[in-house]
Amino acid sequence: MVLHVTNGDVIAERLSNIGMQGIILPWREILHEGPRAPYKGFDTTQRALVNLVRADFIADQGWGGESAPNILFDMTQRDALLLDRPWDEVVLWFERDLYDQLSLSQVLTLLEGGGRFTEPGVTLVFSDQHLHTLTDDELRNRFDRRMIVDRDLLDHYRAFYQTFSEGRVPQPETSAPTVLHDAAARLQELEPGPDGLSAFDRSIIALVKREGPISVHALLQLVNDALGNDAFWSDLAFVRRLREVALRDPSFILESETVSIV
Repeated sequence: MVLHVTNGDVIAERLSNIGMQGIILPWREILHEGPRAPYKGFDTTQRALVNLVRADFIADQGWGGESAPNILFDMTQRDALLLDRPWDEVVLWFERDLYDQLSLSQVLTLLEGGGRFTEPGVTLVFSDQHLHTLTDDELRNRFDRRMIVDRDLLDHYRAFYQTFSEGRVPQPETSAPTVLHDAAARLQELEPGPDGLSAFDRSIIALVKREGPISVHALLQLVNDALGNDAFWSDLAFVRRLREVALRDPSFILESETVSIV
């Protein structure tokens, strides 16, 4: 039996619609926002300790409207599906952006730590463009050309996730994939300075100053358009980031669905 782990619900639904054989598991976690916690072990209890930190944060944000216990339950079921069955193959469907690279590093860390990483039993469908823009035939073709995740690639992603989960910006080795170097650069841009504002936050302030009063949706569109295939901001994470900026810069005003500078 094959397990497909996707970067979200959109591709999970697409794979189902084109008749991809196997079980499909969408990986839903905005890891670049909120607290981080490293795995101290990979048994059920240790995984739950990490998931609880994230579940409490997600519930506090109101993302999805679920309580922390319900979110924790979903995460527990997610991890169990990934780790508690002897899959013939685990196929990972991920893109190059920060959201996907963090998710991919977490999944690979869990597979190895949980004793489920085998070579060639873990494969990767990687796309430099957004998977949802591909046609059905292109998705099938990408699947047919999927790459084997070898031990060297696994080690790069595990090291990346370990450093990230400890609250530090990863410094990938020179031999690491370019996408990990790019992801590390994005994380560096999100690191808060002495006043609590990151380089990314300052770029948002400058953008609003240039554009004038602007809707949250239009601002998000500008940010993601500038990132191109590296775009990773979702509505939920972006609005949270804007609220944090407003708390730290009194001139930055977020009212309803509009952002302005006074």
